[in-house]
Amino acid sequence: MEIIIDLYRKVPLAKEILDENSSSNPEEVFKKYRKQVVDEFFPEKGFGKLRYANIRDALFKFKKISNDPGYMAELLFTHVKCGIDFTN
Repeated sequence: MEIIIDLYRKVPLAKEILDENSSSNPEEVFKKYRKQVVDEFFPEKGFGKLRYANIRDALFKFKKISNDPGYMAELLFTHVKCGIDFTN
């Protein structure tokens, strides 16, 4: 049990995975990662920096955390839609 507690404290991704598994609302996690993707293209202030590493990281982490293919598809669609809107 102590190993799990240490892992929870020291590894942020492990903490998010354990929190998601104990959470009853996966939509909150989806909204958090969706906001990360959208903010790379269209932040609330200023211009988008389009740091693809941050977008890829958000997609990777969400895939690890969530086991819902519907939310993953929606997040990928959001990524593509924001990319199209950004180039126009």
